Amino acid sequence: MLRTWHNPSLAFPEASPPPLADELHIVYFCGVAIWNYLTNPFLLAHPDVVVEELTPWRENTETWRRLRAQFPPSLMTLAPEQIFYFDENALQRRTDHDLFGMKVAHYSWAHDSFGGIVVPTLRRTQMLRPDGTVIAKPVLMDVEIFDAVFE
Repeated sequence: MLRTWHNPSLAFPEASPPPLADELHIVYFCGVAIWNYLTNPFLLAHPDVVVEELTPWRENTETWRRLRAQFPPSLMTLAPEQIFYFDENALQRRTDHDLFGMKVAHYSWAHDSFGGIVVPTLRRTQMLRPDGTVIAKPVLMDVEIFDAVFE
């Protein structure tokens, strides 16, 4: 049986059913997640996105610059407010936001160029403590991008 949603932005109500309760929720979530991973640099340049630079963040031996972005409802994102972390080469290394009532961090690394656009090919999502440090286990999601074509 073919199932559809006429308004997917309402796909994750706070009440029942819980997030990722069935196949449509999982497909929708994964689609939005991958779309966000690949388009974040372009989303940050959107004229309706409010961006603010925050104080730098120390991650192990590196210092990363941080941007807080507030996305308008018209843009499909994982969360309306996200914090992006960039290393000394301006590569995106981490993104924090609320997800299903918890705070999460998406770490990204192994950047590669596809058609001249640099994309992190490995991503790992983990929960955050209140102080912003990562809880190592469980890993919530791992994503590996093998190839990408931008037209």
